[in-house]
Formats: sequence, C-alpha cells, structure tokens
Amino acid sequence: MGMKGDMTQSALKAKEIIVRERREIVKIIVAALVEDHPVQVYFGKKSTCHYSRFQVGVDQFEDIQAGEYLDIAPLDPPTGNIRIRGNPDVTLCFFTSSFSVDAQVRFRETTARRSLRLSFPEALNLTDQKRSAVRVAVEPKWDLIVKVIRPSGLSFVAKAQDLSAGGICFQSLGAVPSLFEKARIRLILHWPSANMKADANAVMVKQFTQEGNTCFRARFLFDAQKTAGQVEEIVAALQRRHLQHRRDLFGE
Repeated sequence: MGMKGDMTQSALKAKEIIVRERREIVKIIVAALVEDHPVQVYFGKKSTCHYSRFQVGVDQFEDIQAGEYLDIAPLDPPTGNIRIRGNPDVTLCFFTSSFSVDAQVRFRETTARRSLRLSFPEALNLTDQKRSAVRVAVEPKWDLIVKVIRPSGLSFVAKAQDLSAGGICFQSLGAVPSLFEKARIRLILHWPSANMKADANAVMVKQFTQEGNTCFRARFLFDAQKTAGQVEEIVAALQRRHLQHRRDLFGE
C-alpha cells in the first residue's frame, strides 16, 4: 500500500501496530472497500460476532476518503441491527493480506439505503494474523472433499489437508490448477460419512510444496453467521474424530 511513518518495514514485523495517522487509516479502509472484504462486528468484549460488509456509493467515496464516516450493510444475525443502536462500544474487524484489523467506532444512524452509518475510526489496531485459529489435520482416510470454484466458474476437486475456523489447506486430486495469491474462490466442503457440508467464499493466501505435492492455503471470507457456523461444526467434528482415535489407540 506504500505506507509511511507508522507503517515502516521494521514496524510491520511487530506483532501489533497501532495506526493513528488519518491518511494511513483512510488508505487501509479504502483498500478493504475496493477489495470488498467482509466485516465482523462485535459489541462489548467480542462475545457475539455479527457479519456485514462495507458499503459505499459512487457519490460517497469522497466522504470516505475524507474520513467523514463508514457505512456497512445490515448485520447478520438481524438482532445486531437493534443492538448496535444503543451500544456505545462497537468493534469492526476485517483483514488485509497480512493483518487482522480492529477499529473502534460508534453508531450514528440508519441511512435511507438501510446502511448502518458509523463514525470514522480514530485509530486502527493491526495484528499479525498468520495463525489466528487452530488448524486441525484431516486424515487421508477421512472423506472430507473440497470443490474449488474459480472466478471463471471452472472448478476442480481437492482433498483437505487441514482445516480451521479461519481457513483451509487443500491439495488438488487431479492436475495442478492455476490459483493466484489474493484470487477469490468459492469452496464447497462435503463430508459424506459425517453428513456435513459447508459453502463459503475464500481468498487465496499462498501455494506451496509439501512432501512433493502442490498445496494451496486459503482464508475464509465469512459474511453470514450460517456459513461460519457450518465450518466451525466441521472443525469441531474433526477434533472429536481425533480425540476418539486417540482413545481407541491408548484406551483413554
């Protein structure tokens, strides 16, 4: 993004960065708007997560760049649209390619377009998000299959290597496809023997080689509670499967 000042290369290596310069805050938020990142909304101490997206009309972009306000879509689950009105402590969380970004804001009003208008944040907290959730290994004998749908509409079938509430590592079952970093993809996870399925959007993080195989890692882009819940249920089921396997081996 070409950031200066607080965002020097040495600062980027820190575990947490606080950005207070208005120009740099605007750069980060505008980039999130352009890349259409989902937004997680919390009240209080992040007890319950609500899902949304940044919204901006062509006539509003100058106001955003001037740091006047932020608009987000109505929240999911819908109860959040009521809770946000009387809650002074609102936290937005979204992601860049390297960081998890937290911003403290306040609710202002509901616009004529039904967007939720928020105050522009005075600071952003950037945290290294390389490992934001526990990854659970997927054993080869388990039939967790992943259908990967590329932006072109073409798809291929892959097997999951590991899964977390935040992302997935998978390996193609056929020819190695072309997937570029930051490409948007749709992932359909299907675990027939457990009767579980999830359908989520994601963004490519990287491609790497593991034991001679080409693997891909992607981060989920949740914009609805139902989708996040589907993935979390599969992760929990995988953890139970590992625990049961351990009990069978060691008689625990």
